[in-house]
Parts: sequence; C-alpha cells; structure tokens
Amino acid sequence: MKFSPHFLLILTLLALIVSGCNLSTAPTATPTPTVTITPSATVTVPPSPTMPPTRVSTIAQPTALPTALPTATATWTPEPTATATLTPTRSGPDAEILEIGEGLRLRSEPGLSADVVATLPAGLDLRFVGRTSDGGWYQVITPDEQTGWVWGNYLRMFVDGSIIPVTGETLIDPTVPAPSGMSVVGNVGSSARAIFERGQAMGNRRDVFSKVGDSLTVATFVLYPIGWGSYNLGAYQHLQPIVNFFSTTNAREGNSFANVSFAADNGWTTRDILDPGRARGGCNAGETPLECEYRIVRPSVALILIGTNDLSAVPLGEYSANLQRIVQISIDRGVIPVVSTIPNRAGFDVTPYNQAVIAIAQGSGVPLWDYWSAMQMLPNTGLSPDGVHPSYPSETDFALAANFSPEYLTYGYVIRNLTALEVLDTVWRLVLSY
Repeated sequence: MKFSPHFLLILTLLALIVSGCNLSTAPTATPTPTVTITPSATVTVPPSPTMPPTRVSTIAQPTALPTALPTATATWTPEPTATATLTPTRSGPDAEILEIGEGLRLRSEPGLSADVVATLPAGLDLRFVGRTSDGGWYQVITPDEQTGWVWGNYLRMFVDGSIIPVTGETLIDPTVPAPSGMSVVGNVGSSARAIFERGQAMGNRRDVFSKVGDSLTVATFVLYPIGWGSYNLGAYQHLQPIVNFFSTTNAREGNSFANVSFAADNGWTTRDILDPGRARGGCNAGETPLECEYRIVRPSVALILIGTNDLSAVPLGEYSANLQRIVQISIDRGVIPVVSTIPNRAGFDVTPYNQAVIAIAQGSGVPLWDYWSAMQMLPNTGLSPDGVHPSYPSETDFALAANFSPEYLTYGYVIRNLTALEVLDTVWRLVLSY
C-alpha cells in the first residue's frame, strides 16, 4: 500500500507524542535518589562542627603568648636598675673636691674600710650617681669615668644632696684581729669621724697623737723605741705606713711615739689626770694635765690606758665617772679618745673596771682597745714578776720591746706596742683618711 506524505507526517507526530509520554514516566525514578542524596548530604554535614575546637585551640595559643611576654620582660628589670646606678643625676658637675691633705679617696664601697680605688685631687669636678641614706657618702663619676664612693664632708656641693637617690648603705665598722686572732680594736666609726672633723676645725694636727695614763704608758719600753726608729716589724710590715705617718711631725719633745706627755706619769690614777695640781711647767693655772696636753700638743687621737692604780685607790663608781670625764674632755677638744682595757693585776679583780671601760666606749661611741684580751694569750697573762707591770724581753735593751719577731711576742710590753700600732693603723685608715 502506498501512503501519502500527509499520512506519514501524521504517523511521525503520533510516534513523537508516544515517545514523550514514555520519557516523562521513565525519569520518575531519578527524583527518589536525588531526594535521598540531597538531604543526606545536607544532614550529614553537621559532624563538621567538631572542627571548631581545633580552630579555637589554634587561636588560644596567641592568647598564652602575652602571658609569657610580661614574664620575660620582668626578668630583665634588674638591667635598667643596674644601668641607672651608673647614670649621673644631671649633665653638669654636682660637686668639687675641697682642698684637703693628700687628696680625697675614691672607694669601692661607702665605708672607710672599703678598698681605695684612686686618690682624687682638690678642685676635681664630680657627678653624682647616688648616696647613702645617712647622707655621709656619695657615689660619683669622675671626669675620666671612674666610679666609686667619696666622703661627702670634703665636697663643695652644687646641688641639694637630699634629691640624690639612695643607692647604698654605709658599711658596718670592722674590727681588726690582734696577734692572738681576737679583736683588739672596735667601735671605730662615724662618731670618731665627727670628733676628728671637729678637731680639724679647731686646729688639731692630724698626724699627732697623745698618750694618757700611768707607768704602763710612760715606761721607756712603751712606744719610745718606735719613735727612735729602733723597732723590727717582723711579719707586720703592713704597719710601716702608720709608723711613718706619726713619726714626721714633732708633737712637743719629739714625734708622737717618743714625746713625753703632760697627761701621763708613774703611779697616776684617773684622779691625777684631772687634778690641776698635777699639771707641770708650761701649763696654765687651773688647767688639768689632760687639758694642758691637748692645748699644747693639739693631737687628733689620744691613747688612754688608765686604771691599774685605780684598782687599789679609787672606787669603781668614781673611776667610771673620772674616765667618762676624761673621754668627754677629749671629745670636746676634738680629740678621738681610744680607751683601753687594763691588764690583770695580781690580787685584784679587773673585770668590773674593764666592764666600765667597755660601757663608756660604747656609750660615747669612741674606739675601744682591748689590751686585756690580747694579754690573756701570754705566759702569766703578760705580767712581769711584780704582778703589776707588763713583762719585757730585756731590762736594758728597750728596742726589744718593739721587736715583733715571734720569739718576743710572748711579752706584755711587746704586745702593748704591737696592739698600739694596730689601733693607730685602724683609726688612721677608718677615720683620719680622707
């Protein structure tokens, strides 16, 4: 059969319609998987919230860093402090050194016992770094950049010292060991320094000392050989400078070691030292031997050993009052009184008298020379057969009393001379040195 073109066209259209109906029903299976997958993809995503903690912990690390930084900064805070102590308070000079002796000593620490770094000349400008709380010492920088501490009383200040920051404290006063290893001198400090400075203003002589006492002081064994140059320092060569220091100036009838004192004589007690009737030629009417000695000799220091005769003649209360007066007269005259404990005396108890000596030294703030303790190491506690005077190597060779070789260090007068030099050396270094 032969079909017309129109019929064929109709058949084709019918085929297309049928095909379209089949395509629309066939894809109906696809929406089901699509719908299942889509919710599942959307719903299964929530497990991803487990990630934020990881991100939070990562962010928390920077938070911990600022905590560590202040700690690190705090560790370094001493550095700015150390730097500040070496920084002058201002650019210009704060003070200049006054005209004094051989110069002003620059020390490593604020104290007369500290090491000397340099000796600075008068007129030198200084810049301040700091001071001690008591205002006695100043930490300075010199023009050549040396740093150290100087005693403030020898400075001409250009600024108010109270505005200088406190950077240190004055050293505690030291003691010096005796040959026995015990302390032979103590209580040497700021009070002695104040006495010395007042005495300098009154015209006292820095390199002169006086002797005050009885036969234990006027005996030819005591200090005279040193003044004559008849001594042997032995292992104590460090004492040569103090011998030189007090040997140059004439006290009255010789240097301080060899001078005959107006304030010492055989058999004297504390009463005699204060009795105008005991004053010798050259003293003014009504002047005590002590006042006469100080007026004529003008010393900076007095070595005072008195009491051996008081044990048998002066009651303890009167002895204490007399010694206190001797000390006070010395202070008033600008003389540093170095009071000494007295050695043993056969048949007497020296303990209460020595306790009075110690109490007066401590109460008045003056140096204490513990001669009694130094004698305890010696045979018969350093006494000669008479039980009163110190022992000596020879009755005729006085120089042996100033011979500090080991074979002579068992005698009382030898130890008296040696400890006297130790005392003078300590006072010189801690008080008389600028």
